Amino acid sequence: MPVITVEFTDREMAQVEASAASHGRTTSAYAHDVVMADARRTALPETRTPSGTPTSDVQKKPRRTG
Repeated sequence: MPVITVEFTDREMAQVEASAASHGRTTSAYAHDVVMADARRTALPETRTPSGTPTSDVQKKPRRTG
């Protein structure tokens, strides 16, 4: 699974940890949720389906072979 590393100052990290705790999430789960929410919010129009759902959230139907 792909991983990203993000650097924070001690003060920023304390803010992230406090926010994660206030949402009842681990820091890692909270960071994932925040990044994905922003990615979905800012997705380019060509990466969205007509319903507005980012295409990355739409499961593709398996292709039939033969």
